[in-house]
Amino acid sequence: PVVTDPVVEPTYKVSGTFCSCGPTSQTNSSINRDTENLDYLDGVLVRISWADMNPQAGIYDWSYLDEQIGYAEQRNTKIALAILNGPYAPTWLAEEGATMFEYTLRGNVVSLPLPWDTVYLSYYQAFIEELGARYSGNEFIDLVHITNSTTNGFEMQYTFNSAQITDFETAGYTEELLINSWTTIIDAYATAFPNKPVDVEVHPVFFSDKIATDVVDHGLALYGKRFGVLAAWWSEHNAKNVYTSMFTILKNVQKESFAGVQLVGAVSTGLNPLTEEQLAAALQLAIDNGFYYMEIWNNDLANTQLSDLITNNDNLIEAQTAVQ
Repeated sequence: PVVTDPVVEPTYKVSGTFCSCGPTSQTNSSINRDTENLDYLDGVLVRISWADMNPQAGIYDWSYLDEQIGYAEQRNTKIALAILNGPYAPTWLAEEGATMFEYTLRGNVVSLPLPWDTVYLSYYQAFIEELGARYSGNEFIDLVHITNSTTNGFEMQYTFNSAQITDFETAGYTEELLINSWTTIIDAYATAFPNKPVDVEVHPVFFSDKIATDVVDHGLALYGKRFGVLAAWWSEHNAKNVYTSMFTILKNVQKESFAGVQLVGAVSTGLNPLTEEQLAAALQLAIDNGFYYMEIWNNDLANTQLSDLITNNDNLIEAQTAVQ
């Protein structure tokens, strides 16, 4: 008999201290001066709206991301890329026949394309394909966050009130349709970035865990160790008291591939303020569970009173990943 060596699936070491900085736009850069001289900073979350990169149907503008990659090259830092979707989707989708859903976000009336809408999915898949063709080989892009048409265009959940939930259901929402939307988009990203790790943020959807569970199962089954999950709600309180089922998903995925966290708030400022003790507890809980990719808000990264805490945490990340 012919003896062949077993195929060993590559391991993607997704780890480090990344800045959860502001979105890139005409007036703002995710890679900014506030964090450029921090020794413990390994990379930056670069968020750019789909609308800014796809201003017309079939027309793409890569200037925002090209600029961010240029900054990353100058500073020899990594990028975690996220295309903001949902309310940041191109408005021309409606003109092309996509069905839009109106809701309120942070006091403003906005709209998102229904995530199962075939026109939306067709144009988003085309955009992802072009994005990957241009950037899949770029050495500075270390991780790609998979996004869909959700409330804030980054996280999985929908923060609708009861009336809006009813309207969403009337518009056709079912768990099966949303799961199919997510799996379609996961496949598009994984195909467009065949050599990059990709992940999806997990949240309950309308108090149900089924969307997150089925979507993650799909990603792991097809893409193995280069598919992971992200918790953008990360704190010790949320992990142990609010999103316990999502915490379980993170722990299970970490055993097979990787899991990362984004702090739910910051000590220094923000909508969800943390105490220094809460920040320390959140970072330690991530380390204890093998979640070595961490997005910390830029105000905390630039706060000199927190530098020892974050430096020590980054040293722990490096020590653990070196062992692996």
